[in-house]
Amino acid sequence: MASRLRYARMALGRKQGAAPVYLIHHVTDRCNAKCRHCFIIHDGEYAIPDGVSGGNALDLSEIERLVPTLGDNLYTVQLTGGEPFLRADLTAIVRTYFRDSVVKYVQICTNGQFTDRIVALAETVMSEDPTRLFGFSISVDDIGERHDENRGLAGLFGSLSNSVRELKALQRVFPRLQLSVNVTASSFNEDRLIPIYEYLTRDLCVGNVVTTLIRGNPSDEAAAGLDIDKYEAFIEHCADGWVAGKHRGFSGFLEANLVNAQNVVTHRNNVRLVRSPGKGTVCYAGDLSGVIYADGAVAFCEEVPYAVGNLRDWDMDFMRLWHSDVAGYVRARRNATACRCTHECFAIPNVLFNPRNWPELTSVAVRKGLRRART
Repeated sequence: MASRLRYARMALGRKQGAAPVYLIHHVTDRCNAKCRHCFIIHDGEYAIPDGVSGGNALDLSEIERLVPTLGDNLYTVQLTGGEPFLRADLTAIVRTYFRDSVVKYVQICTNGQFTDRIVALAETVMSEDPTRLFGFSISVDDIGERHDENRGLAGLFGSLSNSVRELKALQRVFPRLQLSVNVTASSFNEDRLIPIYEYLTRDLCVGNVVTTLIRGNPSDEAAAGLDIDKYEAFIEHCADGWVAGKHRGFSGFLEANLVNAQNVVTHRNNVRLVRSPGKGTVCYAGDLSGVIYADGAVAFCEEVPYAVGNLRDWDMDFMRLWHSDVAGYVRARRNATACRCTHECFAIPNVLFNPRNWPELTSVAVRKGLRRART
């Protein structure tokens, strides 16, 4: 309850330089796929932001020093890459976050290939404490061989499908285990987005479908140029599916429906932003959200082409770097420009902690509540 009151006060008050609520931690630069839409890995090289990351990844002992310094506001950490399951010590990293920080939810973003590793990690983490809020976001951009072709990895769709089925079985044992499937919308799949959704919810029985709008500089430039009308039709189809109960979204914790409503509002905001790119939005990247790259570089956002500093130069003390003079200079630079970013991850605190979004969030949540009351 105390943490929820702190979040409410933060939403209504000053946010500049606050401890992050949301962090993305790239635990590795390595990836076993070569996705055509990827804005992170180009031909095996870490490509965003150009020149920011590229050194040796933080080892477990460094991460163990880092995590206790992340402040008192932390709610969500996304462990990503590269492909996180290429790290043999990924379970230990997850344990470190739960043990040594105040984080409420840890999520691993994965392409889903390594089913045995995924299931073993899920069983270990949830068996240690079934009350943990822990989960996976598995990327699915198409169906069958089309997905494998887009990801440059033969057999991937079959493997990720097995991972989804195994994790769904575990959810019956561990109700707080979260599983979402993330569809990156690009020009490659814009004509099949709704059929992809139908396959995921009908054939794979996926309970939580989310989406990412292609961004940055994709590995294959042809992936860009998405028809925004087709994307809008897709996100509204997903929203209607959630309201109707075709997929349940995030579940099993008090704030779940607020998070689900935020997803709807974020996607709608992105459509508005693409259609009216001259209109900036309030962005809390560098205040309520940030990025830790694999080599310890810290940035406010993945879309910003420079780092604030490297944790190795600050004795692995995140908050000391976060509150440093150089971080203040970067915030001033950020404040001088309006944000026109469609990065869904960083939009989470932007939507939830800005009272201007609360009427639409309430409208979406009420619509879901009325539907539940009628059924």
